[in-house]
Amino acid sequence: MTKGSNDRRQGESSILRPTRRELLKLGLAAGAAGIIAPGPRGRGWAAGPPSKPTGQVVIGFSQEPTVFNPHMLHIEVDEGVHWNLFSPLWGVSPEGKYTPYLATEVPTVENGGVSEDGLSWKVKLRNDVKWHDGQPFTADDVKYTLDLIVDPNFKTARKAGHDLVREITVVSPTEITWKMEKAYAPYHSIMAWTFMVPKHVLGKEKDTNTTPFNNATIGTVHFK
Repeated sequence: MTKGSNDRRQGESSILRPTRRELLKLGLAAGAAGIIAPGPRGRGWAAGPPSKPTGQVVIGFSQEPTVFNPHMLHIEVDEGVHWNLFSPLWGVSPEGKYTPYLATEVPTVENGGVSEDGLSWKVKLRNDVKWHDGQPFTADDVKYTLDLIVDPNFKTARKAGHDLVREITVVSPTEITWKMEKAYAPYHSIMAWTFMVPKHVLGKEKDTNTTPFNNATIGTVHFK
């Protein structure tokens, strides 16, 4: 860039640095569009989602994502991709409360999902979730995910908490139980960002570290 391009005259506008007058015009135009543009309940640009997914969503990141398998070693920007492809059993709401995603409810002592000593866990799962390829999400996927994370041959990013899980039992396609070696208070929060991965895809791979799935994933969220 030449020196002259930096010596901007006072009041001169650009896409990156509009003048106050242009900002005012933009604000007035946006307000008018909100009033004139048709939309549900008279609110501009508030059209509801289509009945079926259409088109693409383009998102800008500060860095190039490195891996789409959420359990492999990755950089922070990758998690922005993971959250749009995969789901945990439960997550955290904007109000800071646990909320069920793939589970029907967050297991607690009160609802019988966690024993009073914190050692026995029981999770009930939704029966209406499908992977992007149309296969149903089941308790087998949960067991596979928890086993994969602690597999010594897998280059996992985090094992904390998961390495205390024992005796994982698939009770039915929509129910799974496990025991903890010892009570571990952070495990609810750890599970809130533990994304489930598909057994029917990864379970067939000889090497989960190099499988094409790691950059061509099959998840459970609305985006592919």
